[in-house]
Formats: sequence, structure tokens, C-alpha cells
Amino acid sequence: MTNSEKLLVGGLAVAGGLAYALMGKEAKTEAPAQKQLPGRRKGRRGRLGTGSYWAQMGTNRSGDDIETLARVIISEAGSQSIAEWQAIAWVARNKSTVRRTPLVQFLGNPYGKQGGRMANGKRRTFSTRQKATTASRSLARQVLDADQSLDPTKGATSAFEPRLQDKLFANKRYRRDAAMLRREWRGGGGNRIGTIGRWELWAQRTRTS
Repeated sequence: MTNSEKLLVGGLAVAGGLAYALMGKEAKTEAPAQKQLPGRRKGRRGRLGTGSYWAQMGTNRSGDDIETLARVIISEAGSQSIAEWQAIAWVARNKSTVRRTPLVQFLGNPYGKQGGRMANGKRRTFSTRQKATTASRSLARQVLDADQSLDPTKGATSAFEPRLQDKLFANKRYRRDAAMLRREWRGGGGNRIGTIGRWELWAQRTRTS
């Protein structure tokens, strides 16, 4: 591992404390996760519990899930801060947990862009198109091994970037601006948690236990 990668991994312990210091800041980046928050669907969603990702899922540690999350980190927040890497990793972990579906099953098979269809016919809600790095794999392992109580997103299962959302709407690439998306998510039972860096974080109401 290079010196820069050691510094990045070593900084993860500090990132948890920094995450909420970054609340309220927003900036531009590559691609917002635009349509992640589900509506009210009975009998299909679980709840966040306690322990590591593996404990909550009831599975052994999987290299495929680690690789998938590492690709999410790089594809969605590759040029962003450690706190933002950590935030998007936890959002993806939480979404996998409440769906009771391993990360590789709903974001891989095959890897690709956000919104692209997978082999099962469903659309991918996070991009996994970019290859993982040593640093993103290290962070992915730490996030998946961590106890749920260490989640800096407080149970978020969806996220988007308001400034980029508005920019792409203005350029007629998206059908909704940030305000419209917020109204849609609230109408679907969503609860706005806050922000970490440029990411605005949301979860379903009463999702955690």
C-alpha cells in the first residue's frame, strides 16, 4: 500500500467525527443518485438492526460484496472527500441491508452505470462502472465490518447532489430539479436526514430499529 493510501485509510477513523461537521455543504460532482428512495411497499423491506453488515445479512464475509461497494465508492464519489466516500458507502450498505439483498446482487451482475439494467432486469441504483482501488477496497471493508451504530448517515438509504441535480435539470437531462425530487421523496414516505458534503441524505420513515 502506498503512503497516500495509508494516509487515506488511517483517516477513516477521523472521518466519522468530521462527517457531521460537513453538514450543509454542497458542491458539483459527476452523477447524483436520483431515484433511489422507494415508495411505501408492504412486506418487501426490512429494517436496520445492530452489528456489522455481515451480521445483519446473516452471511459470511464476501469478497464480491466488498468489491461491489468499493466500485460504488469510486464511481459515485471518486474525486470527493473521505467523509463523502464514507457517506455514500454507508448509504449503499444500508440500502442493501433493508432490502435483504447482497450488494453484488442488486448493484453488480454485471457492473455498470447507474440506471442500467442488470441480468435480473432491474435497474442499478448506484453506479459501479469504475474499477475499485486499493483505498476504496480498504474503506469498503471497514464500512461493512463496522457496527451499525457507527453509521455517520444515521440510517440513510438514498442520496443525491442538489447542485448537480439542478444543473442537469436546467440542461434538460433530468425531469426533476432538487425541489421537485424532495417533494416526490417526501410523498413516498421519505425523511430528509441532512447532508454530508455535497450529498443530501434520505431514508424511509421509521426505517431504523
